[in-house]
Parts: sequence; structure tokens; C-alpha cells
Amino acid sequence: MRNIVNIGIVGAGFGASFYFHLHPACRVEAVSACFEEERHYLGNTYKCRKQYASLEELLKDPAIDAVALFTPAPLHAEHTIAALNAGKHVLCAVPLGMSIEECQMVKQTAERGADDGGFITAATVAEQYDQPEWWQTALLPEPLRIDSGHGGSHTFLTHEFIDAIVNNRKPRIGIEEAMAYTLPGILAHASAMRNGETLKIPAYGML
Repeated sequence: MRNIVNIGIVGAGFGASFYFHLHPACRVEAVSACFEEERHYLGNTYKCRKQYASLEELLKDPAIDAVALFTPAPLHAEHTIAALNAGKHVLCAVPLGMSIEECQMVKQTAERGADDGGFITAATVAEQYDQPEWWQTALLPEPLRIDSGHGGSHTFLTHEFIDAIVNNRKPRIGIEEAMAYTLPGILAHASAMRNGETLKIPAYGML
């Protein structure tokens, strides 16, 4: 078990709302964005002086254990593959890729030498539910109990990613989940472009 994860944050704007610098087991080692003002913004947000003008430069930094990618969607697959090939743990914003072929390439890179996984499904149950403010609870380390983006979900994503690395375990939100979110959208778009043709969504293990 490691004590601290050194992470690199790539992409300003959306990438500035995940509070990695407040996680007790994380240090923001470097930030990267194409434009100087965006690099400074990320650096100020995460209290980080080490700033790179490109992902390629950041990935060469041996001090970085993990990378959080918040780059434009058409670059997600390319950047994820590059980071994985550099030996980094990767957290990437959705979508995972822009096509089935890109998703396949990411899967092959991420699972090189490992068994394929699969989706877990369950019957739908509808019931009354009062939503707690989960971000205010002990489910998060106290410094991360912040009403972050998407209903407080950003700090949960941050904590899950860092905690999985620290404890050397498979993340609850991994490549299988990323595929589950991404592939239906890709196929829905393809269907719309074909006048509503019915298209089969491939199972994770079939890619």
C-alpha cells in the first residue's frame, strides 16, 4: 500500500473542479494545458508550480503516478492510451472514445495480459427514495466534503480513484463502467444517422 499518489491534472475548466489537492493521500505533482493562462489557472487552483505545455511532456515526468484527463472528448481515447503506455494510472472524463474502434483500442491497452471483464446487470426496482447529501457524510475524507460538480459527485470520483491506487485494488468505476456509459451513446448516434436502424450494443467482453 502506498501512502501518497502523485497526480498530474491535464485540461483546465472542468478539470479544476475535482479537489485532488485536498485529498489526504494525494499530491498534485503537475498540471498541463495548451494555453499558458489555463496552466496558470490550474496551477493556482491546485497549488502546483510544476506546469507542462503538453500531455507528452507531463507523461515523461517519473514523479507522476497517475493522470486525470479532462481534455476535449475527441482526444480522450488517444490520451488515455498514451498515459497507460507511459505506465500511469488513468482517470478520464467520459466519453471513453468517439467510436467502437477507439473503445476497443483503450480496452486492449488497459487489459493487456488480463482477462476480459463483463457488465453486471440487475432487475430494475422502483421505490420512494429521499436523497441524502452524501458529500456531507463520512463516505468522504473530511477535507473532501464539498458540494462539488454534478451534485457533489466530483469529490467522490476523486476519492474513489485515489483510494483504489493507495489500496492497490480495482476501482469501482473502471473501464467496464466507462464502456457502459460510452457505447450506448455511440450506437444511438449511429442509429440516428441511419434513420433509426436497430443496432446491437456490444457487450464488454465481446470487444
